Amino acid sequence: MREMKWLGLVAGVLLVLCPWKAALAQKLGPIKIGLSQIASGPNADYWNRQVNGPALLAIKDANEHGGVNGRKVVGILDDNQGSATIGAEVAQKLIQINKVNMIFVAPTPPALATLPIAGEAHVPVISTSISPKIAESPWGALAQPPANRQGLAYAKFVIAHH
Repeated sequence: MREMKWLGLVAGVLLVLCPWKAALAQKLGPIKIGLSQIASGPNADYWNRQVNGPALLAIKDANEHGGVNGRKVVGILDDNQGSATIGAEVAQKLIQINKVNMIFVAPTPPALATLPIAGEAHVPVISTSISPKIAESPWGALAQPPANRQGLAYAKFVIAHH
């Protein structure tokens, strides 16, 4: 009987909190992800098929499944042209104008240029760059192992198999 009272209490709390969670998600607004990527020039076709398209598709899929904790996800793609200079400009725009919650940036030159700007604004950065410098920042994260760890792993594999 005592367990039934607790179960009823928990169920009641959940019923009260569920609408509150949805209301809070609406009040907080969407989660904005800045995509600072190559979108023009000689590498654009590859980048659009291998990076930009899949990222935007993942965002669409997340939204079709209720978003993240009830919040819609918005992807804002901006062309960094693979340039550190343009990457820094894109970072400023994404942070100051678009008010993004995080930035997904590649390749390495714009990623390294973005990191201090995003760090100053307390905006997390994730990158497919292989530069270990990204992970040295408290605001940076790598989506794959850095070059120094990849090289070591490849060397160990070659030594072990030859």
